[in-house]
Amino acid sequence: MIRLAQRFQRAIQLLRAPMGSAAGGLIQVLRPVALPTFSLTVRAFPEGDRAVFNTPEMREMFLDDITHGSSRGLHSVFFDILLFSKPWGFDLADISVPIRFWQGDADPIVPVDHAVRMAELVPDSELEIRHAESHLGGLMIADDVLGTLLDLWPDPVHTRPVH
Repeated sequence: MIRLAQRFQRAIQLLRAPMGSAAGGLIQVLRPVALPTFSLTVRAFPEGDRAVFNTPEMREMFLDDITHGSSRGLHSVFFDILLFSKPWGFDLADISVPIRFWQGDADPIVPVDHAVRMAELVPDSELEIRHAESHLGGLMIADDVLGTLLDLWPDPVHTRPVH
């Protein structure tokens, strides 16, 4: 996917606005049948995503986000593709804060090899590979993820302000 994005970066850049508008328009057309369409689509998702969407609250939140968030177009997908296809403006090796990665080994969008490579490049990083989880599997462990990040956050009482 990244190689395709790199190869067609110029075309994606030029067409991102109309493609985002078209994708958003398609979702709006499907809005009256959002739940049955979503239910059929979820069957093709990896096991980890299906587990997330079997939770009624997650399903409702996702449907609300996609139907309302796409009302002005679905441009974020094309911005993500462009970001994948060009340098980010910094080297991963230069990151100087602790980084934690969680990656599902059944993710069809971001391959586990990509997460392994990123964790190798980032100093003071740790990677937790989640078995049978996919791209959205992390939503089910949000409390653990937030707890880990808060544990890494500097204690404001013991941190001197920088002037």
